[in-house]
Formats: sequence, structure tokens, C-alpha cells
Amino acid sequence: SATPLGVEQDRTKAAYWLEKAAEQGEDSHQFELGILYFEGNGVQCDHKKAEYWLEKSVLQGNPKFQYVFGLKILNRDFGYFSDTDKALNILEKAANKNYSDAQYELGIWYCDICESFGKSKNTKLGLKWLEDAANAGHLISQKKLGFLYAHGWPLSDCIHPFAIIDYIMNFKNWDSYIFLNPKASVKWLTKAAENGDTEAQHDLGLLYINGGLLKPDYGRRLSYEYWIHKFIAYITGVDVPKNIKTGIYWLTKAAEFSEYYQYKLGWYFAGDDDRAKGMPYNFPEDEKKAELWFIKAAESESRKSDKNLTYQYELARRYLWGWGIRKNFPSAKFWFEKCLEIRNDYIGALYYLGEIYADGLGIKNDPHKADKIFSTLNAKDTDFDSFYILFNLISRYADGNGVPNNQDKALHFIKLFSYWIDIYKEKPDLNRVLLKQFCEKIANRFKQGKGIPMDFEKAEFWLVKAKSI
Repeated sequence: SATPLGVEQDRTKAAYWLEKAAEQGEDSHQFELGILYFEGNGVQCDHKKAEYWLEKSVLQGNPKFQYVFGLKILNRDFGYFSDTDKALNILEKAANKNYSDAQYELGIWYCDICESFGKSKNTKLGLKWLEDAANAGHLISQKKLGFLYAHGWPLSDCIHPFAIIDYIMNFKNWDSYIFLNPKASVKWLTKAAENGDTEAQHDLGLLYINGGLLKPDYGRRLSYEYWIHKFIAYITGVDVPKNIKTGIYWLTKAAEFSEYYQYKLGWYFAGDDDRAKGMPYNFPEDEKKAELWFIKAAESESRKSDKNLTYQYELARRYLWGWGIRKNFPSAKFWFEKCLEIRNDYIGALYYLGEIYADGLGIKNDPHKADKIFSTLNAKDTDFDSFYILFNLISRYADGNGVPNNQDKALHFIKLFSYWIDIYKEKPDLNRVLLKQFCEKIANRFKQGKGIPMDFEKAEFWLVKAKSI
């Protein structure tokens, strides 16, 4: 194809002339040539030549070129074990010229990554570089600082207050740790939030609502760790008082342009299970606001995508069961049908839509319509909800519950159930207790001939399967 100047595009010739220019000592041409060799764009990929030309380009002091070259060495992009000292030296040259990306990389290196390279952490130096970048308006650095001060680092140690006491008593190396500092976290998250970062806006909202901690506990029952953290923050002068109004303001800002945070805000207002991970403490429940935000997530611009299917499905189930919002069977039916417009084989949406017809939920029951919908179910992939659905279908067809009694279909879904158990029984996240009970109930059906033909051999088969789970 022709370029804007009417010349036919030829990357090989472009690389040839670029190398001629690079040999004249122009650092930008040397840098571009190094990238060409690295990517194999118009020339044969050659990491040694790429390294040669990139190294020549950085000698003239351009901080962007120093940053790119230093990072490539650090990331072992040239195909050999990285020379970390050389990489850090080059990155520091760029960082000392106030190149924020280089300052950020040095910051996260000294705070965390260095340990995977066999180097000792120096969080004091890491925080210094991150703050230099953050003060210059580097958004990612501002957010990273907010995260580090909100959680402590390393997470496995500093989040636990007794670990803090242990470090104090044993005079551990303080340069290796970052302890919780809610005030500093709010400072940096506010800067990132004001620059429009939705993740920072969300986390800032949680900080205000939880009184200085992102996750005080897995639920609303505050743990002893929360109160110890609050006490330590108070006596060290870094506490942040709870402010529900400000917290909701920032959560709402995050939700304005993100369906993910729209769903999360709906989840908070719905007041879901107290044991749910990340549920803010003492968040004001509001069914109407929960419904509003769930609908916004479900109606987002990406509503035709698989990503948005989750929000539509969850909204439909909430309407069906009254989870955090009022029950509304017509709305549940509407959103299950919307799910099927995206994926017409979605097992959950098919089953619950069929259930609405089978049980007459908000409409006159229609066993034949339910049977038609259930008959299209073909579990191509599954999870525990799908096992629950398949078991319910076995029971419905065996007992004639909401659909015409049909032993053949009951046996068909038993076969599907067996197939997926054999594939998924080793998965660690399955509810094995309930799955075992399902198998025992199927065994009991075969033993008693309840809705399916009596078969002692198959009853024994299902008892053995139950024991194997």
C-alpha cells in the first residue's frame, strides 16, 4: 500500500535507510532501529542487534530511551538472565531527569519485585520514587501509593496487627515494610480519583465508609483486627474518620462510567450476605438504589457482550428471589430473556425462565412451554449452579412437577449429571457435601423406583459415586 507521500510501503527498505541514519549518531534513529530489530519489523528479529542500537541511543541521555532500554533489560526481554544492576542504573538516570514512568518502575521494584530477583527490599527508597512520580501527576503512582498505604506491605504480614507488634518487639528491618497509613492512602487516592481514575474513586469511597480501611472484615461484623488497626492509626495520628456521605459520593463517581462499579454499588446498597467478601461496614441499605444501579449495569453500552451477560443474569435472579431488591417476576422474565438474546444456550437463564412458566411465577403456569424450554438445555460447560439445575430437572420430570411427567427426560438429565460429575469432581471449589446428597437422592430414586424405573444396580452405582466425591 502507498504511504501519504505516494511511495509504496516497504519495511525492509525503511529499515535499511533507518540503519544508515542511525550510523550517523542520531539517538532517535538508533532507538527506532533497536525497536525494529527487537520486534522483527522489516528486518529479521535479532535481540543482540536490538540491544546494541538501544544501548547506543541511551548514551545521549534521552530519558524516554533510557526508560525503555532499562525496562527491557529488567524484564529479560533480550533472551538472557537480566543484569539488574545495569537495568537499575539506566532507569535511575531516567528517573533523576524526572521521567515519571521510570520513577514508578523503580518504586515498585524496591517495594516488591526485587525479592523475586534475589534482592533485598527497600520500601523507603521505593516509596520515595513513587512519591516523586505521584507528585508530578503520575496517575498510576498515585493509585499505587494509595493501595500500599491502605493495605500495608507485604500484605500477608502488615495487614495483621500482631505482626506489627512482633516487628516492633524484635526490631526487624523497617526498610522492608510499609505499615497502614489511612491518611496517606486518602491523600494519594484523592489525587488519582480527582484525575478520573474509577478504581481510585471506588477504593477512596470504601476508605471513607470503613473509617480508613478498605476491607475491615469479610462482612459487617467488625473483627478485632479492625479495632487494633483503628487504635494504632489513632495514636499515630494517621486515622481517617468514617464519612458515609463522602464515601457514597466517590463510589457514585466510580459508577458513573463503569458497569462493574455500577454493579458493585448496587451490591452494597442491596446489603448482601454479611459474610460476603469486601462488603463495607454499616453501609446504608436501600432497595430502590440497589435496583437502580443493578439496572444501570445491566443496561450499559456493552449489554450485548458476554461481559455484561453476568449483570443481566444477576439482576434477573435478584428479581426472581428478592435478593436485596423487591421481587418482580415480570422483570425477572424480561432479563432472563435478555440474557438469551446474548447467549441462547445459557443454562441458568434457560432453566429459570422455564421455572417461571412451570411454577406460574407472575404468569399463568404453562407446563408445555416450560417443557419446551427445558428440552433445549444442553450443559456444554458447568459449575455448581448447573449441577443444582440439572438435579432440579431430574426431580421435575420424575415427579411431574411443573412439567409433564417424563421418565426418559429424567434419565437424560441423570446421564448429563453423571457426565459432569466425572469431569468436575476434582475441582476444589465444588460444594461436595451438597453434591454428595444429590447423588444419594438419585440412588434412592433408583432403589425405590420413584419417578424412574427401579434399578438396584444403578442405585448402587450412584451410592459409589456419592462416596467418591
